[in-house]
Amino acid sequence: MKNIYLRLRPVSCILSCLLLCTSVSIHAGYEDDIGYTQLESEQGVNTPDGSGISVTQVEGAQSFVGSDPVYLPDPGIFQFIGKTITVKSGSASGAYSSHASGVGTSFYGNTSSIAPGISLVDAFWENGWLQGDFLRFGGLKPLVSSSRIANHSWLYDYGSANSQLLRRTDWVVETDEFIQCVGILNTTDPNNPIMSSAFNVIAVGKSDGVNGFGTAAIDADYVSGRTRPELVAPKTSSSHATPVVAASAALLIEHGKNNPGLSTDPVETSTSNRNGDTVYNTGRSEVIKAVLMAGADRLTANTSAADITDYRVAAANQTANGLDSRFGAGQVNVYNSFQIVNAGEQNSDEDIGAGNIGTAGFDYDPSFGGAGGSNSTASYYFSTGADQTVLSATLAWNINIAGGNGPGFSGSAELYDMDLKLYDITGSTVLLESSSSTIDNTETIWVTLSAGKNYLLQVAPKSGQSTFDWDYALAWRMVDIVTDTDTDGDGILDSNDPDDDHDGLSDIDELTADTDPLAPDTDGDGFMDGTEILAGTDPLNNTDFPVWGDINGNGTVNITDVLLATRAVTGQLTLNSSQLARGNVAPLVNGMPQSLPT
Repeated sequence: MKNIYLRLRPVSCILSCLLLCTSVSIHAGYEDDIGYTQLESEQGVNTPDGSGISVTQVEGAQSFVGSDPVYLPDPGIFQFIGKTITVKSGSASGAYSSHASGVGTSFYGNTSSIAPGISLVDAFWENGWLQGDFLRFGGLKPLVSSSRIANHSWLYDYGSANSQLLRRTDWVVETDEFIQCVGILNTTDPNNPIMSSAFNVIAVGKSDGVNGFGTAAIDADYVSGRTRPELVAPKTSSSHATPVVAASAALLIEHGKNNPGLSTDPVETSTSNRNGDTVYNTGRSEVIKAVLMAGADRLTANTSAADITDYRVAAANQTANGLDSRFGAGQVNVYNSFQIVNAGEQNSDEDIGAGNIGTAGFDYDPSFGGAGGSNSTASYYFSTGADQTVLSATLAWNINIAGGNGPGFSGSAELYDMDLKLYDITGSTVLLESSSSTIDNTETIWVTLSAGKNYLLQVAPKSGQSTFDWDYALAWRMVDIVTDTDTDGDGILDSNDPDDDHDGLSDIDELTADTDPLAPDTDGDGFMDGTEILAGTDPLNNTDFPVWGDINGNGTVNITDVLLATRAVTGQLTLNSSQLARGNVAPLVNGMPQSLPT
């Protein structure tokens, strides 16, 4: 929060008191908290924005006009200018849903989302989606979609119908690589049997942990107690957290699509879905889920939402697949996940004998499990350097829904069981960690590793089950926790912090300005580098600094500045960033502005 404080002569003491009690505030957005600001600072014009990725938005009826549902986002609002929103279910003519519009702004809004490049949106009423307009419950196979991602922020419990609906959803994800991001309940109750109980979807909650958890018992395959959510986002409801994750997926899919060389499996670097789209390994449903989970923040320093501070601390919150029952893998971080994708596919030793993997990366194995000539283990070797290292690794695979060969749909299911294990192989082989749930289709290891040792990360089928031939994705990220310091003490390691010294000037901009990215006041004149840049003074010259309270920048504090401040705090005027900087140069201690530096 930034407050406007003027340091004025005695004649303006009354105004100074007013400004101490009334503030003009700027709140950092969720974009900072999910790593998007850092990604944008690093990638600049090359930052993916969802361009070329078609999506689907599924909404319940907010109301009805007669018998017609109101579920569409309002195409007339600014955030949707330039978007083509195709109505896929019957709707009330000219009536729009505020809920759908709010979800859409977070998913693909022009200035309110991280994926403004998304321009093609299919809009479904949820009843239509589940029935004849797409999934075709009780009939033929689901229809074909040109979308790569669907967002579900309106939740219904369909009771006994859920078993087939979930199987159809899981089949679409696996068959068409059609990623489904689904919100969970906003109350801390066990999840009802809703769509987030599907295996192959990405279930999303909130960063405050105040949301539903787990899965309900539906049938012998879709059992209770599986981990939900799998990811969270810093929003006040799961309705708005879910499109943040969906938008993050769009950015990763776009980057992989534009860089096919990142997919390197020796047998299969891409596939085609029923729509005829080429889907590279980077964009497969298992890969996107694994990459988002491996890149998530287990501990946060949020500006827009409550923080995660006790991830997996209590035994009651520790799940068998290595997650936290409240937060899943943690808060989505699109910067971390981008780095994992950008590091490229790195195959197991069994596939190509690749040697050590890098500090970030992923692998998609199209044929695993020991049957049909597939390998029965997959080994990934690596070593740590001079410092301790935090490893985050996630294994993800889909449940196999038969579907059938004809036009009808077979919902018979088989969930293959895989484990993720970590060994210290420096001397003798010692098992350090194992993620081995028997009911989930993800496994995660999050652990601090000793310096100067050799390790093996291994995927293996669960002991005792029959051999199979199936695919999986593994994603990982390693961070040096000693050399990767937290310069400004804000709880965000410098590798994830776009502004290491918290001076209001990003690390990228500090390079341009030739200032020190690890020193908030490079020239030592008492004014932070970011403040000086905004105020128009030289952060490298300790004799050139802003005049206290000189809002208009003319070199003196006079009645003009008093009037500008009065109009600002009474809401008659919005100060620009430079004016804010010149009016906010007094450092605060316990909420009070300090004296002019000498």
